[in-house]
Amino acid sequence: MKESKIITSEEVERIVYEYVPKKFTSEVTQEAIEYVTDHQRRASDFHLSELSAQQSGISKLNREKQDQIVDDLVLEKLKDLQENAYREAYELGVAEGAEKAFVEMKQDFLDRLEKIDDVLKSFDEVKKRLFDHNETHLIELMYLIAKKISFFEIEQDRDFIKKFVSILLEEVHGEESIVIKLCPDDLFFLEGLRDRNLKELEALKNVKLEGDDVVSPGGCKLETNYGVIDASLETRVEKVWELLKSRFPRLSDEERELQDDSSSVVKMKEPNVEVKSEPSENDGGGSDPDSESESA
Repeated sequence: MKESKIITSEEVERIVYEYVPKKFTSEVTQEAIEYVTDHQRRASDFHLSELSAQQSGISKLNREKQDQIVDDLVLEKLKDLQENAYREAYELGVAEGAEKAFVEMKQDFLDRLEKIDDVLKSFDEVKKRLFDHNETHLIELMYLIAKKISFFEIEQDRDFIKKFVSILLEEVHGEESIVIKLCPDDLFFLEGLRDRNLKELEALKNVKLEGDDVVSPGGCKLETNYGVIDASLETRVEKVWELLKSRFPRLSDEERELQDDSSSVVKMKEPNVEVKSEPSENDGGGSDPDSESESA
């Protein structure tokens, strides 16, 4: 009888062993880290097998290092790309902004330049108007100064009234009745000359001389059969002034109103011109008719 090959359950536990595969730890040991560091430092030609590297954790370290290197390169490249993109975008933005601002402000600049040009033109017009306006006042001031000096010189020159009366008598020659009104000083002077029977005053023999405090020195009023001739200094000077005013520059209505307003605010007063004349040898320091007639 053949021997049975059947293994009983009791024998199983004795004969058969349970297979338990070997477990390899996945954590990186200190020895693996030292190996990788030393291997990179030496740069030897020794290469560990892939299986051994995986089992010892060296392969994981290499992958992590390669990944880190790749990440660093990618980050550096991205940094360069970002910097270049930012710089180009900034330069493009500056150029576009400058062009846009130029287009927007160009018309504003042109408008402002046009306004400045208008202001400059108005300055020229104002300058001309001021010149014309001030020219009138300057002429008026010159007239007042000349009037003041003329009155003073006429008062000092006694011969003036004598010559002036002679001219008036020639113009009214043939009048039957003539009355000449003079200021008291001129009347006294002419009466003294007429009493001396001077040849140039023969026309005064038939003329009546009267004193009038209203008449200023150097002037007179003639009363004839046909009316009165006002030959006072004020009247003659006023006629000269009217003639000067007729020669003034023509002003517009606006300028004339401006001139009237300024004249109403500041009235032109006669300047206080003090004219001193040196006494001549013929004056003798007085107004004696005898000495005046000799000087005549």
